[in-house]
Amino acid sequence: MHEFSSLSYKAKMAARIFFGFSNQVVFTNPMELHAAAQFVKNKGNVIPIASNIPESTIRGSKTYDVGYFGMISPGKGIEDFLTICKSIKIPHQAYLMGKIPHYFKDYGQKIVKACEEADIEVILDKSPDDVADLLAALKFAVLPFPDGLTPRRGSALAAMLNSAQVVSYQSPEFFNLFDEFAVLCGDLEDMKLKVNTLLADGASHDKIRKANKYAVELSWPYVARRYIEI
Repeated sequence: MHEFSSLSYKAKMAARIFFGFSNQVVFTNPMELHAAAQFVKNKGNVIPIASNIPESTIRGSKTYDVGYFGMISPGKGIEDFLTICKSIKIPHQAYLMGKIPHYFKDYGQKIVKACEEADIEVILDKSPDDVADLLAALKFAVLPFPDGLTPRRGSALAAMLNSAQVVSYQSPEFFNLFDEFAVLCGDLEDMKLKVNTLLADGASHDKIRKANKYAVELSWPYVARRYIEI
């Protein structure tokens, strides 16, 4: 179960039926297990997701300064990303990379137009290997998720795996989990300031190294072993 806490009331009731017939129920992070704890009782387990994006074999110069990667749909913080790009005071190369779901086509077209007006390159529908290479060519993955950086954010995990420094909002549920791995911000103004400072001063190689190690350890073989164990 990936996002039980965000399900509608009817969807949660439907999930409870499946919980009742299940021997074990797996959630992708402790927050989701906590949200469903009263329904699963002692059958709940936490196994994190891994990234569907591989680790790039390309290592070299970082040709992009800031970038966003993920599904191009509402509620992902894309508007904040655009605002941050517009606030950058020095010359820079930026991209927005991802996929537009067919049911958010109008929203996606609006975002693409906004990117073009802001001189942000739009990269759509790339293969996992191509995405990995583009993340490896990125200095800072600016991911302003409204609920903050959490273990369920596969796009952040993909960026960490490919040594792009992640900049995101602090999650109230996972307050200390990502302190060592990412640059965490309190609000939009704080993120604007930190992104400009990072572009001027450079990335934290210690955070990048720790984030990469964290992402490598959450590989699909590790996840598969955890499922076999239960």
